[in-house]
Amino acid sequence: ATADNYVYVADMLNHRIQKFTNQGAFVLEWSSWDSDHFQSPSGVVYSSAHNRVYVADTFSHRIVYFTPSGGYQGQWGSFGIGSSNFAWPSGVAVDEPGDVYVADTVNNRIQKFNTEGAFQTSFGPNISGLAGALNHPSGVAIDHSLCVYISDTGNHRIVKLDSAGNLVKTWGSFGNGDTQFNNPVGITIGSNFVIIADTGNNRLMKYTRDGVFIAQLDTFGSASVEFNNVTGVALDSHGNVYSTDTNNHTVKVYQVWHSVYLPLVVRAP
Repeated sequence: ATADNYVYVADMLNHRIQKFTNQGAFVLEWSSWDSDHFQSPSGVVYSSAHNRVYVADTFSHRIVYFTPSGGYQGQWGSFGIGSSNFAWPSGVAVDEPGDVYVADTVNNRIQKFNTEGAFQTSFGPNISGLAGALNHPSGVAIDHSLCVYISDTGNHRIVKLDSAGNLVKTWGSFGNGDTQFNNPVGITIGSNFVIIADTGNNRLMKYTRDGVFIAQLDTFGSASVEFNNVTGVALDSHGNVYSTDTNNHTVKVYQVWHSVYLPLVVRAP
């Protein structure tokens, strides 16, 4: 997640959140609070509406929120299938009013809450007009019109809903073509485009908000401009693209999607 001049990283296997400047300088980390601690957090988002950082604490089946300096503020959720329950939640997003959307991955749905965690609604597993139910959705993003974009990971597609949860568009199928995916995970929204972390294909994909292919960035490997299991993607206010290159243990930054690699690689200190 990005905020102003900072980048927040869910360092999943180290069970912590790390914060960096947008130039890669380490600022702080947090992993525990009030005798509690993270268990493999996999999603993090900054909310400008309330100056908060929300974390999907995946193996604890909950959402925990903090000040930008890591001060604990609250949490909600527990394991289960009811409203406000989760089963390995992963992606988390916040809309402009400050409502929170959670990719409740193993429950095959997206849940929406107010900023304090009060349940509002859910989308899925079955959505009217959608071919088949959601299958392990792991990424979610919200545009300025409050449309909801879902990385429907197990179905290798993107699902777009309007603010009421009505189906607007889907695109994608299994494969490595321009409009195909292999277990897409991360998703982020720009001014008039969508960027997808196409995890199994080790690439980033850029589309219009209606799913028309624009460009891709992909090379498998361990060099500075290569991906190995890219999972997360975010944009800053300048349009720079941040991607979590999971198996290379780095965050990579690309300048306004010109496929030009900037000399910025964030590593754990």
